[in-house]
Amino acid sequence: MAMKRLWIATIASCALIIGVNGCGDKNAVERSATGSPDACIAQRANLKVEVEAEGRVAPELELDVKCEASGDIIALPADVSDVVKKGDLLAQLDSVDMQRQVDQAIADLDSALAQKRQAEVSLSAAEKRLPINRKKSEASVQIAEAQQRQAEIEASAAERSLALNRVKRESDLRSATAAAAEADKTLARSQSLYDKKLISAEEYDAKTLAAVQAAAALQTAKSALDDLAVSEQELELKRIAVATSKANVVTARAQFDDIAVQTEELEQLRQALIVSDARVVSCRTALLNAKERLAETSVFAPMNGVVTARNVQIGSIVASGVSNVSGGTTILSLADMSRLYLMAAIDE
Repeated sequence: MAMKRLWIATIASCALIIGVNGCGDKNAVERSATGSPDACIAQRANLKVEVEAEGRVAPELELDVKCEASGDIIALPADVSDVVKKGDLLAQLDSVDMQRQVDQAIADLDSALAQKRQAEVSLSAAEKRLPINRKKSEASVQIAEAQQRQAEIEASAAERSLALNRVKRESDLRSATAAAAEADKTLARSQSLYDKKLISAEEYDAKTLAAVQAAAALQTAKSALDDLAVSEQELELKRIAVATSKANVVTARAQFDDIAVQTEELEQLRQALIVSDARVVSCRTALLNAKERLAETSVFAPMNGVVTARNVQIGSIVASGVSNVSGGTTILSLADMSRLYLMAAIDE
């Protein structure tokens, strides 16, 4: 027994024409009134025989429609025998959780973009600030070193000047002391001579004036020597200025050394920008995936056809046809009725 497919437009049964060798209608066996055949001449001809057989009309293409996502069905617009077009909604799953994931992915992407913009701003500012700070630090070091040299020169000059002034004024004081002592002795002798009327009043007055002048010169020499204390204070201030300038040089050099730290921070900012770029890409991918999962909650007709079966109802929980090991839940069956064929068993 062989099976043959006969393609038709729309039929419930079919007729099969089989050609065999036999007698033609013109030379068919003639029956007499009593029903007995008369003799005839045998020749080649076509013999038509109609054969009836039972079969099943089936569409050329029939699909089981499943959902890529899992969840509760909240809408089933199509029912059995409904004609649908490609792209029509066949089923809608509850998408609340998927929508939340999309919203979260959008928020994550916005945050990542904000962090990237912040990283770009920080990097740009650091790149502009670093060369300026380097130049300022170099200038600060040069200025501090110049100030130190100047302070050291002034302090050294003050030390030399103080030493020379001390020697000179001490010498002047000794001379003035000796001159005053000698003037006092002369005045004492002159007083004795004047009392004895041995010298004139003019000579006595001259010796008295000389003694007074010598005493004044002695006092001036003492004052000049005392004034060296002020010079010593000024020298101490200059020594403090030297110490301060040295400290400024150390600070300036430390600030210049800090440029290396700023360079490392600049490199860290560059790395942070790379990381933020990667996070933006990751968040965009996550958003894309979330939107795809959200889109998977809607089932659309993959072709034009007729719904031949619906296996679920609103409120049913369906399993994913992609991730489920059992193959997922069949939501409905869709048949393409534009081409049909008949399956029947024919005895050859």
